[in-house]
Amino acid sequence: MTVSFRVPLLALALAASAACGPRQVEVRTAPTATTEQSVRITNSLSQAVNVYVT
Repeated sequence: MTVSFRVPLLALALAASAACGPRQVEVRTAPTATTEQSVRITNSLSQAVNVYVT
């Protein structure tokens, strides 16, 4: 190898090692969503009823 070829190769190796180095990453989970929706049905009739919730 000639000296003129080693310099760019060394620069490329240094750039690749810096790009592939360890990175600090912060990982979090989303807060749990509280679902407060509810449906309460009271049937005061003497026969059954159908209830549809959409």
